[in-house]
Amino acid sequence: GGGVALGGVLDIISAALEYNGLDLDMGYGAFDADGDGVVSREDLQKATSTLQLQITPSDMQNLYQTLDPNSTGQVSKKAWLDALSGASGEEVLNSLGIQQGEALSLLHDAKTALQLISASLTFNQMTPREGYSAFDGDEDGVVSYADLSSAVAALNLGISEQQASHLYQHLQGLQHGHIPKDKWVESLHRESKGGEDALKARGLTPTSSPVAGVSGKGVSEECLDSSSPQSSRPIEVYRG
Repeated sequence: GGGVALGGVLDIISAALEYNGLDLDMGYGAFDADGDGVVSREDLQKATSTLQLQITPSDMQNLYQTLDPNSTGQVSKKAWLDALSGASGEEVLNSLGIQQGEALSLLHDAKTALQLISASLTFNQMTPREGYSAFDGDEDGVVSYADLSSAVAALNLGISEQQASHLYQHLQGLQHGHIPKDKWVESLHRESKGGEDALKARGLTPTSSPVAGVSGKGVSEECLDSSSPQSSRPIEVYRG
């Protein structure tokens, strides 16, 4: 019946979010194709098409009726969370030969990279928004994969190519070719505590460091030297 079909559709969407390392909150933002803060029916249609989810028109109609019962043309965040909170993408991923661990690995890599980037910005006395401009190596206004890859390599933070790739996949969502600034800022704020913990694990506490308030330079070099003695390039190389 319709319920089974709807459950299957929700599982497919859940699988797509899981594979891209997105939780339900971030998934709502990713499905907001035009970036106006609300997922419309058009956004939903575009996102399922972009992700090649192969949802039939009748199943899409069922989905609309569940997510937008009053036919407002928009899906509220509450309706999105309520509908998808009980869905599971594991069986869908398995049927495609994708182990759940692969999706979790992507999410873990992205979180690790975000924490390290957050820590580096803290040491350079930069906000996430300022960091976005600093990571925009070609200064075209957006952070592309090439920008991200170059910046993390220059920072010597120990972020692998795979972690950088997973971070990019995680942050770009359905935006092709760059990381949306708001997603970057929101994600770095979310992982800032992890960044602080990463610094503490290296024996560094920016808030209590006498140099932190005066000059990011000395602290940055200390941060790099303590974690990778072979590093020769200070963190400031990417400051814009």
